[in-house]
Amino acid sequence: LTLMQSGKVDLVINVPDSMDSQALTEGFEIRRAAIDSNTPIIADIKTAILTTMSLHQKWTREKAGRPFWTYKSWQEQVEACGGTDRHEI
Repeated sequence: LTLMQSGKVDLVINVPDSMDSQALTEGFEIRRAAIDSNTPIIADIKTAILTTMSLHQKWTREKAGRPFWTYKSWQEQVEACGGTDRHEI
């Protein structure tokens, strides 16, 4: 909790795995601290899995020297596909 309050945490993933009172209380404290410190929080298991997979893919691509995102104009995209723009036909 101290790390969150000092701004050293970038993301909190807090998915309850049981519904006992201790887990609910600790989970609430973590989620409340994340909200109070303006730290993004994920509390859904599917979202947590997909986010983790995406971050791993980003890290893997960047480690290999490839950009994670690429931006091309419409014309560059058409040329890359080897086709012509339908307005030029």
